[in-house]
Amino acid sequence: GPRPDSPDPGPAGPLGPLVEDALSRRPERAALRERIAAAEARVEAERAARRPQVSLGGGFDYANPNRRILPPSAEWQDSWDVSLSLSWSLFDGGRAAAAARRAAARTDALRRQADDLDRRIRLEVTARRLEVATASRAVEVAARNLEAARENSRVASERHQAGVIPSSERLDAGVLLLRAGLDHTEALAGLRTARAALDRARGR
Repeated sequence: GPRPDSPDPGPAGPLGPLVEDALSRRPERAALRERIAAAEARVEAERAARRPQVSLGGGFDYANPNRRILPPSAEWQDSWDVSLSLSWSLFDGGRAAAAARRAAARTDALRRQADDLDRRIRLEVTARRLEVATASRAVEVAARNLEAARENSRVASERHQAGVIPSSERLDAGVLLLRAGLDHTEALAGLRTARAALDRARGR
């Protein structure tokens, strides 16, 4: 099996949680969601502009003399008032309706962008996870080959010392061990690279 000092060659985890993690962490997705929220607020504002507008006002006055009270007298008196107004723009040449349609179209376009981005993130995470799984299997195979090459080199050395095989066979076994070691190192580097790419896809 793999040597204890090799990284965990197992899979990177279930795909679903990895995708959800990426969707929650990717900064460009968060920025796009903020733009959508702002666009939705703009749509509501444009639609509200087409509806009747009601405003309520009030005031309180305490004066000497208080000009709101007749006849005026030289003493401190208080008064208050409340006003209610209704405004409704019936004829604006369709400007409010056009503005609302433009705002809604911008919002729909941003939502389509968000859906496309989500699909691309899912595909990217899926591909990067597959690369990690493939690299993990490559590490397992390289680790087994390295152990076999070590054992073969050990046996060749013993047989050479016993005079059973020529030195050329012992040297060949040493070359195979060196090659297996390089393959194992390369496989570990590939796994680290694949894991780093998956982390980037997840927004980490």
